[in-house]
Amino acid sequence: NPITKSGKFKQMFKMLVTSMIPIVLLIGMTGNDFITDITNYLEATSIRQTIQFSLTQEIEPLRTRFYSIRNSSKFSLVGYMKRSQRLTQAPFGNLSSHYQEIIVASEYIGRERGFGVNFYAQGKFRTRDDYLMFVEAQDIANVTFTSCRRYSQIAYEIYETEVRNKLELLEPIRTMRYEIRSNKTLHSEGSLEMASWWFENMSMYQDIVREAQIKIADKLKITLQDRANEDLRSIILISTIFGAVLILCPVLVMAVYFLTSQIQRYSVNIANRTKDLKKEKKRTDILLYQMLPKSIADKLQTERERERGTL
Repeated sequence: NPITKSGKFKQMFKMLVTSMIPIVLLIGMTGNDFITDITNYLEATSIRQTIQFSLTQEIEPLRTRFYSIRNSSKFSLVGYMKRSQRLTQAPFGNLSSHYQEIIVASEYIGRERGFGVNFYAQGKFRTRDDYLMFVEAQDIANVTFTSCRRYSQIAYEIYETEVRNKLELLEPIRTMRYEIRSNKTLHSEGSLEMASWWFENMSMYQDIVREAQIKIADKLKITLQDRANEDLRSIILISTIFGAVLILCPVLVMAVYFLTSQIQRYSVNIANRTKDLKKEKKRTDILLYQMLPKSIADKLQTERERERGTL
């Protein structure tokens, strides 16, 4: 009953809850989108800074890196072969995978170069571990760079232009790689000239890989910047919507409250008037029976009820 205090309270509570449900859902959805866009924006910014850091930092001296190599590597050929089969996902994921592979390829080419210098300087590998680490570095470099060329158009074009068409660079490297892998050379006592030649050729080869790395990094940074700009625009839009919702929420609640209060006042007013009309009718009926005989009063009452039914 909306006339009683408990009835008014229940009616007001139902109206406010009904109006608050869509508002709360809208705030929740907007807040979730806002948090997602903020996370994506920060992630893209962090990745872009990491890429910039990897391109600008100086590489640790070769000697230190060479002697710090452990026999066991955290990268495996099987892992890279499996990962290369998963490079048909989202474009952004592909580009990121290409960049990771080109970094690994460049690093292991550098290791291969260092072991090769050691081989030609000494005439052979002195230990089995040195030989196995050279083979490991060469295999991982070949697998990762081949996988990157297969799925990255940038790396493929650079390789075709800078390496495949330059037989004077590719053939000596291929020949010397086979020689080092066989652990046999004509210069059994060591040759600094051969070591220097190997180092220069492999440095040129690594520079080409480095060029591909820089171009992939530039493309990745552009992609990340576009994504960050899109996320930033989305953040601004969602923030505007979220602010508007927060401003309109109390306005809507107050509007529902005042509207419900007004309806309740009208209900009370109508109920009071109906009560007064019933009292007036009862008083009229009493006067009618006082002024006229009961039979005539009953007849008039019957005719009055019939007229009301007709209307």
